[in-house]
Amino acid sequence: MVKRALFHAPTLRQTLFFALLLIIVLLLLHHSTFITSQPSVAPKINILSVEKQNTTTVFAGYLRKGFLQIPLYGYIKEGGMKAYTTGEIYGLIKKIRVFGNVAIATGNIYSFKTKNMAMLVSILFLEENKPPINLIVSSCDNSFASDALVDGDSLIVVGYTYCTLNETTGTVVHQVAGYKFISGKSGESDIIFLKFDLKNLSLVDFKLIGSPSFDDIPTLVLKRRNLYYVIGETWAYNVSQADIFVAILDQDFNIVRNFAVGGASYETPFDAIFLDDDLLITGFTTSGEMGDEGFAVLLSKIGNIKKSILLSSKGNDHLQYVSVTENGKKVIISGNGEIDEDKSDSLLITLNSADWNIEKFELVRAIPDNDTLIFMSKDGKLIIRTGRLRLVDLADKVAYCLSTNCSDSQIVFLDDRKESNIFLKKIASWRTSYNILKEKSLAGNLHVDTMPSTPYNIKLAKSSVSIKESIFQRQIDWRKRLIRSLEQNVPILLILPIPVGFVIVYIIAKRGSRSEHH
Repeated sequence: MVKRALFHAPTLRQTLFFALLLIIVLLLLHHSTFITSQPSVAPKINILSVEKQNTTTVFAGYLRKGFLQIPLYGYIKEGGMKAYTTGEIYGLIKKIRVFGNVAIATGNIYSFKTKNMAMLVSILFLEENKPPINLIVSSCDNSFASDALVDGDSLIVVGYTYCTLNETTGTVVHQVAGYKFISGKSGESDIIFLKFDLKNLSLVDFKLIGSPSFDDIPTLVLKRRNLYYVIGETWAYNVSQADIFVAILDQDFNIVRNFAVGGASYETPFDAIFLDDDLLITGFTTSGEMGDEGFAVLLSKIGNIKKSILLSSKGNDHLQYVSVTENGKKVIISGNGEIDEDKSDSLLITLNSADWNIEKFELVRAIPDNDTLIFMSKDGKLIIRTGRLRLVDLADKVAYCLSTNCSDSQIVFLDDRKESNIFLKKIASWRTSYNILKEKSLAGNLHVDTMPSTPYNIKLAKSSVSIKESIFQRQIDWRKRLIRSLEQNVPILLILPIPVGFVIVYIIAKRGSRSEHH
């Protein structure tokens, strides 16, 4: 008789299963200890907009707390610094501008009332001892505030919303600028204008305009001789690629004139100023073979292109803030581009406003390290230095540090004017199209609510900044060039041995036939 064992040795699968089960039980038993032992991640500050007036510098952006993104804004002045958030509510602020004793910040925030994104307009009082006020403007769909300005006792806000009345059903043929498009009913983003009474913050008026069935996204609003100029991007007749739109409205938000300017690629405007009665717009386009190209274009009041430059280097290029100095004689444009080998630099370009000749073409770098520098002001005097986050004020030669490390640093301006003609050219094949926008109707009601701000403590430190100017000396790294050439020609290098092998075999065969013949 064969006796059977009472216990069998466990198989490998059973052993692994019980080991995994034991690990899970231990983790559950020590759950609270496991969680609390993890190091807490400090909130990360991201600055998207800065502006300075006299001795006061305002800033705005967002605070990153884990997966939560919270609107952040504040100011720095001689008496110290104050910062505010909107509490634990998702959103961000993209722009802040100063108008006398108030600063207006614009962005977006989640609305619990409508369960979608709403326009956020934050009013920061710089002189009075009053807490900021947040205006939340929500509608039936997502809405975003792009820019604002103060006009007397009125606050003008421009943004865009997807809460547009469906004016058509089925398909409809649109004819814009000589092009025909077949599309469905409305439902894309349109431009919304809001007018508030600045004293009691009540909504006085609003209007919606847009192109037929395609997205329109405003970037900024300017005022000139009792007219509002709104600049942004539109897909009105170039459905797959955006062009620049300019909408000119009177003080009742009636359309006086509107047109779109662009080429066959995607154009994104960033900033604009007036030169006499002309409009100078900066931004970037995707037309470059090596990446984005920066542009600056001077338009007449009817949309004709009078002057233009295109910045095209070895990589992505963007032209951003623009300003005029010396009574309009010089134009200063900031941006970034890959002028040097495998390195993206901040750029400062100075033009003669009369003929647009290049007077300076400067690469701007930080010493001792290679932190990225981002220009944040029209005059090129305010810079955000990433890595060790700090706001660099070149006018006062001081840096405000928002991180623990606040060592002194040097900003170097390297003039590369002699070689700038390699990277700068005129814009070709852009065209202007007219009457792309029309007045529209909102699908639902606008809800305007106020929300208090929450003070946020930022430890601010200061360090000194020195400025150095020099001539840029281009150094060619032949090793990098060889590696890049090999990388770009990998297919040729892989195929090359095949014809070479055939040639060698042919020569050997020829020699063999000759030796046999002799």
